[in-house]
Amino acid sequence: MSVRNLRKMIRPSNKDLTTRERGKLLSEPTALAWQAFDRVADRTFRVNPAIPILFFGDLDAYRFSPLRVVTVGLNPSPEEFPAGEPFRRFPLAECNRGRAPSRYLEALS
Repeated sequence: MSVRNLRKMIRPSNKDLTTRERGKLLSEPTALAWQAFDRVADRTFRVNPAIPILFFGDLDAYRFSPLRVVTVGLNPSPEEFPAGEPFRRFPLAECNRGRAPSRYLEALS
């Protein structure tokens, strides 16, 4: 992801990002997250069913916040996708396992 796109993504503006704008700015990191997730599909450490977690929370609120925290994780934990209800925390991702980019980003917000 270019620094320019990253700055655009987090720079506050007078309005919230539209779904289309959010999708355009996050298309590259979203694609990379899915590629990494798919590369380890046969590994026992990967939680299944699940989706890659690119971010948690409200992206628009983050953009306007004077405080910003960024964390990095390797994969979602079983607590994020419990066996009985794997998509309880991310219900919008359950349909098609979140592969539709706009639905995936909506599910994370």
